[in-house]
Amino acid sequence: MAGIRFEAVTIDCPDAPALARFYHDLTGMEIEQVPDDTFPTISAHGVALAFQPVEGYRPPTWPTQERGQQLHLDFVTDDIPAAVAYAESIGATRAPAPPEDDFTVMLDPAGHPFCLAAPFTDLEEYAQRREIRRDGIPTITLAGVNVDCPELAPMIRFYLGLTGMEYREPAGEYPKLVGENGLLYLFQDVEGYRPSTWPTQERGQQMHIDYLVRDLDAAVAQAERLGATVADREAGRYFVVMLDPAGHPFCLCQRS
Repeated sequence: MAGIRFEAVTIDCPDAPALARFYHDLTGMEIEQVPDDTFPTISAHGVALAFQPVEGYRPPTWPTQERGQQLHLDFVTDDIPAAVAYAESIGATRAPAPPEDDFTVMLDPAGHPFCLAAPFTDLEEYAQRREIRRDGIPTITLAGVNVDCPELAPMIRFYLGLTGMEYREPAGEYPKLVGENGLLYLFQDVEGYRPSTWPTQERGQQMHIDYLVRDLDAAVAQAERLGATVADREAGRYFVVMLDPAGHPFCLCQRS
């Protein structure tokens, strides 16, 4: 194994500081100080969200595949109506989706869908360890990242092989992967799935996952053996952009 571990979910947007502030306000995750504020980041208990400004950014057209969401974030809360009202008060909107008893689909200020859900799996124990409770504000905790794909099994095999995460299949639920920081990887098969056209905004990547590696060459070789392809690599650069078997970009990063 090449020592590949989660670093952050990086979210495309037109205004990175503004979107970082939104998710900070939504979750209570702390804003990190980063040089020149190019990629503002929020984090809590080993889980981080980073925000990447993209020129000509175009939001997803969820639920259509014209510009599919590609990935989305799942948050859990004990009070969905209160969480929805709070999210709206800080700039989110409800997505055009039928109401459900156990979750509500929202759009963040950049148009990314995300879910506010009641606890939906026994694996919620991992998210509970990362809860941030604030007076007068509903507790909204990042539970997992949900990946659109044409088939579940190949994606699960790929990410299990890439990261060595824990495989769990609770009774009556889709299989899930659990990272060492407790972030769930969830996968949903999407009819008519269309992959990202990164780096264009025709069907933008919307968000991607960054991984830290000990040896960049070894990590790239391991990802390729598992079915990934190299999308962008420059000699001497600290990261390589790869595409997973469903066409989602992800980055392997060897930082000094």
